[in-house]
Amino acid sequence: MRSPTALDVFVASPSNLGREREIIVRACERWNRNTGEELSIIIVPKLWERDMPATSQRSAQTVINQEILSKCDLLVACFTTSYGTPVGDFGSGTESEIELFLKTDKPVILYFYSGQTSLSDIDPSALQSINQLKSRYSKTLSYGTFESLEDLSDALQRDLTMNVRSIIKRIQGSDNSSALTITGDHNIIDDARMTAEEPWYERSIAGYILE
Repeated sequence: MRSPTALDVFVASPSNLGREREIIVRACERWNRNTGEELSIIIVPKLWERDMPATSQRSAQTVINQEILSKCDLLVACFTTSYGTPVGDFGSGTESEIELFLKTDKPVILYFYSGQTSLSDIDPSALQSINQLKSRYSKTLSYGTFESLEDLSDALQRDLTMNVRSIIKRIQGSDNSSALTITGDHNIIDDARMTAEEPWYERSIAGYILE
């Protein structure tokens, strides 16, 4: 089997969307099991709360942008009823992450919650910001909606496949090669590290993290 290639996926959302962020991570793991082996690709979710290095030299958002976001291949973002905390010229850290990532011409997968919401959970200011963001992005990209966590997981399975294939085609085109070759920050997993007892994608992710 060809050694799998790891693609880093940045998970962007307001910080209080713990359940949604967990679902995105699980959906990535599910994609690795169901589709990743076929494509020899491993998706590695990157989350600021888990992967951000500690430092007093730069602001938290600057560290996230420079040390995590800039090194990722794909961004997955979602909003429900909150918008997040303003950062610089942006309405929230999540908005700034999306905007910065779009400038790299790398794929962005964006979801908005469309299910029922209790009136007590609605922040009029946040809702206005979310609607403005939807209106702005409706002119430049296609976004998805979800009514439940299950919807979010299922939609991400489909959209990950489409966007990963797009990344592969772009890389193959730039290399003028029919074989998948990724250089730079991407990590080709060493088959020698793999053991027969573990699922292929878990072995590979462990190898990736240990680099």
